[in-house]
Amino acid sequence: MGKLENNVNVNAHPHIVDEASLKAVHTPGRKGGVFPLPLGAKVTVPEALFGKKDTISCSVASPETRWQTCPATLPSYEHVNSEIYTFKSNLNNLKKSIMVQIPFHPVDSEFHEVNVKGKWSGESEWVNVGFLVKELDNRPCVELELTRLGTFLVTSTPKTETFDVTTQGCLYQARLSHQITVRFPKKAIDQNIQCALQIVPIPAEKVQQAREQYVTECSDVIAVTEFIDVISNVQCNFRRAVTIKLPLPVGVELDVEGGGDAATSEGHKDIAVLGKTSTGWELIDSLYKFSRTTVSFDVKELTRFCVVQCVPGRQKKMKDALSMIEGKSDKERGEICLFLSITPKSWKALLQVFPKRLADTKISDRKAQGFTLVTKTLAPVVEAPAPVRFSNRRPPPPRPPAKGPKEADGSFDIQEGMTWIIDVGGEVKTEVSSELRENNHLRYFSRLPESYRTFLFEPLESEPQALEGVVNLVPVGVRDEQLRNRMTFTFKVELEESTVSEYLAPEPVPEETVEEKPKVNVDILPPPVKEDPVPPPPTTPRLREIQANAMKRLTTINRPVRVPERESRALSGKSLMTLARLIPEGLTLAVHLQLPDSTITGIGFDALSNNLNMSDVSYKILLHWKRKCKDKQLGAVKQLSSALKEMNYHSIADAILSCHQAHKEFTPDCISHDELFARVAAKF
Repeated sequence: MGKLENNVNVNAHPHIVDEASLKAVHTPGRKGGVFPLPLGAKVTVPEALFGKKDTISCSVASPETRWQTCPATLPSYEHVNSEIYTFKSNLNNLKKSIMVQIPFHPVDSEFHEVNVKGKWSGESEWVNVGFLVKELDNRPCVELELTRLGTFLVTSTPKTETFDVTTQGCLYQARLSHQITVRFPKKAIDQNIQCALQIVPIPAEKVQQAREQYVTECSDVIAVTEFIDVISNVQCNFRRAVTIKLPLPVGVELDVEGGGDAATSEGHKDIAVLGKTSTGWELIDSLYKFSRTTVSFDVKELTRFCVVQCVPGRQKKMKDALSMIEGKSDKERGEICLFLSITPKSWKALLQVFPKRLADTKISDRKAQGFTLVTKTLAPVVEAPAPVRFSNRRPPPPRPPAKGPKEADGSFDIQEGMTWIIDVGGEVKTEVSSELRENNHLRYFSRLPESYRTFLFEPLESEPQALEGVVNLVPVGVRDEQLRNRMTFTFKVELEESTVSEYLAPEPVPEETVEEKPKVNVDILPPPVKEDPVPPPPTTPRLREIQANAMKRLTTINRPVRVPERESRALSGKSLMTLARLIPEGLTLAVHLQLPDSTITGIGFDALSNNLNMSDVSYKILLHWKRKCKDKQLGAVKQLSSALKEMNYHSIADAILSCHQAHKEFTPDCISHDELFARVAAKF
């Protein structure tokens, strides 16, 4: 319980983050160029895209406003790897693409892959956006080619392999690890299914932490492999056993040259293969077959597997040990702190969650900013009473209590996406203008520098007396009652009567200065005599003769007359749509039209995400090429005709040239009916 003394700070609340450093506004003009963005990002604007007064802005969500833009729900295996960038402009449609580079937290590229999520302006759904992975200032970044603006962030997910299994069986060798194979015998299933394979690594330091924290369960563990997930889209129990081969833990090599028991489970009592079921981890009851670095076994169901090297004869004990290791694999010790800033007319609270290893640094930084730390109240853990047993034997000595998920100092296990509900009660309440009334969640982002929420609060009553407020944190999505109690925290805040009285005291009304009116002269003077002015004599305007050379200089146009360039009718939108329907090889056409590889990749990703057909892809490529052409008359027509001839479309190329010379659009009637019938038949 924290108690605040009456040390009033007459200034404003401490400055937490520089909002100006999270925003950038640029006016590229007609020339374009490369412009810096917040936190090391960059944007490249091409020429002739923006006007003289057009602007493009970029803002990064701060930790306390991140809830407004971050996706509300993400899968448990998907982690946020970058800050959230929002781009805006006064232009509704971008005629050319801009290149955006966003840095992100580095990931393990062996078993994880990067993904970019975007939410276009005016839309509410998050979609996957095509990108390229590059390097910016010795940091990994993603490069986006955008024609629409919106909100973007980088996430990471485990790499996934998918493969199809038919009723005739299948032998699949994984690409993620050449030592993993899955063999489905013939007629093991009644229908065709699709399977997926993922590898989730276990850091070595997490295994060591589990050994130290859970000595009873994990003391016999020597080494473990990664978690290997082999699952199917349909839950099924195979009629014939499926054979799976997995690698042994790193550094473990067996001597199986003698054969016999040396190559089976009878000769290796220190290797255990476990699978995860609905009730927890279970030892695979099968005859193991070993090679020097692998183990093979048979199962009737697909699930998550793990190979463990243990003390000989302790295989059955590994299911409890693996449960503890799995709970530690993606978690670390964490801490939640409440900081307060008290000013005469405003009370501000800051709730922050961070790893335990950074607690000293985070707390000292907040105190240096002017915040006061409030100690949280730890709720006692209620344990079930042990059953009373009567025995004549001497009772065993008391065992030291095992360390649980919550230490005596209040630390606990945190992981990506963990969320708490903030509840303010007692004799205080949140202000009406506080954002906590709209969203009261505190969410932890493991790969971002800060995770906190701030809110303003005020007295519940209007009486000047000492107050005691309560801030409760309740975890979201935790079904285990004991675990939920361990992760529930309470902060008590005591405010002295003088502090409350100063807050409730009415603000002094500034005195209004009354301006003195000028004194009026009361002397009575005779009215002045008005005399009619004498009108001036009429004047005749003189016309000045303009010299011939001056008239010529004023009427001559210095700038040459610019005739607006019109595109060829053979390259109109209707003509290109007809051409796209006749040429389905859009990506090949893009290569012959000499489009950049990044443009081809972006259009390909766009086609995959929007389920476009081949004619739509060809049409998008033709439109993009036409915008890039400076000469939209004979030069562009010749380039398109040359590309079509390289693709052996000679008749279509000649027809487009003829349409250009005749100043008409390209239609199916421009080529022979036999050729048209052959093109349509080739598509089917």
